[in-house]
Amino acid sequence: ADILNSMDEAFVALSPDFRILRVNPAAERINRKLASDFVGKLHFDEWPAAIGTHLEREFRRVMRDRTSAHFEHRYYVEGVY
Repeated sequence: ADILNSMDEAFVALSPDFRILRVNPAAERINRKLASDFVGKLHFDEWPAAIGTHLEREFRRVMRDRTSAHFEHRYYVEGVY
């Protein structure tokens, strides 16, 4: 928890059905929302711009195949950084 909370990069933990389980403070800051505004909601409802992207394909592959993957996906949020 300490490592995730100290990261400058956003971290979002998802359930197998893509429900948001946890976000770190960087995710709150970057998205300008509190963790309580995210937790329990579906990833693709919160970030619909991800639909049809490499990120969605990798998420679905990992969940379907019950495997791991390493990839980066950068979101652009106006006014942040």
